Amino acid sequence: GCFSPAGGAELERIPALSTRELNDFLLYPDGVGNPLAAACATMPGPDAQAVYRLCDSLVERAAAMVAVNLAAVLLKSGAGQDPRYPSCIAVDGTTFWQLRTFRLRVESHMRRLLVGDRERAWEINSVEDAPLLGAAIAALTN
Repeated sequence: GCFSPAGGAELERIPALSTRELNDFLLYPDGVGNPLAAACATMPGPDAQAVYRLCDSLVERAAAMVAVNLAAVLLKSGAGQDPRYPSCIAVDGTTFWQLRTFRLRVESHMRRLLVGDRERAWEINSVEDAPLLGAAIAALTN
């Protein structure tokens, strides 16, 4: 019931959607070669807007779930209690760093979760070639 019959039919023609295609659609809703953009181009305006809002809400929900998990790790570990020594959260992955507004949303949710007696100091950082470094460390220590 979220879409008109014509809009729903267009969406049903998309067999699967990759994260890259989702991101491309959120960045360029009228982009060429994107299955969501192509579907939205032929559906009524309200349906196309609903598709965009649904995709954006999916990213929002994912960001909230990541923030909850990261905040839980900080709270359970006791890390970051001293603001002089923030806990470093090393994040590797294209989705976190390049998905439209994802990182900003995760950080925003974390700021709302970690307040009052749950306040923690933390920083999110990228680690270049983290899987390669981890494999090298594992090989050297075994």
